[in-house]
Amino acid sequence: MTNDELVELENQLSCPFGKNGKKLGQTMAESNQQMILETIGLLKSNNHQTILEIGHGNASHLSSMFKFLNPKKYYGLEISEVMHQEAIQNNIDLVKKKLVEFKRNSDHNLTFSNGFFDQIFTINTIYFFDDLTNVLIEFHRVLKIKGLLTITFVSAETMKPLAFVKQKFKLYEKDDLVEFVKKIGFKFHQISEKIEEAKSKDGKIVSRKYYIIQFVKI
Repeated sequence: MTNDELVELENQLSCPFGKNGKKLGQTMAESNQQMILETIGLLKSNNHQTILEIGHGNASHLSSMFKFLNPKKYYGLEISEVMHQEAIQNNIDLVKKKLVEFKRNSDHNLTFSNGFFDQIFTINTIYFFDDLTNVLIEFHRVLKIKGLLTITFVSAETMKPLAFVKQKFKLYEKDDLVEFVKKIGFKFHQISEKIEEAKSKDGKIVSRKYYIIQFVKI
């Protein structure tokens, strides 16, 4: 890929836009499928729960999530208008049944009341938060006491060699992130470490290590 193409890819990954963003959304859904399913598998299954996902992409995973978790209601929050619209179209039946509600928010200040959610999860978004402290404070605010926060992300050692990871990505080591989140008022619950062969966003096959880290609001 040329340098301009790599810059375009990095910009798209941080916030998909236009026709290329729509295509990338599907690529991300496919390449991250196992990571998404592994994360969902660690969430609490309870049909009385209200769940928030940050950065849901095209949300093609929701049918699988509902079969496994059967939540009372799911809310999805996205900064990308393209992904917001794709998510609605991909889940129109769930939207019509009012089991799912998608919102677009560009600043990560959440419009929900205190203690609104039983669970919050986010997959491959943590690299792009300009103010992680504020984001975590908001997560803590809108979670119920003993609510579960799940953060899934690819290891820094996997990400650093990638040619498109330059300006938009902020990489984290798992131990540093755990300590960071604990300072906000969360209790560390558990960490799951996974390794898989996956196609990178530049088309290369890589051995990808990722973490699913869970915390409880105290």
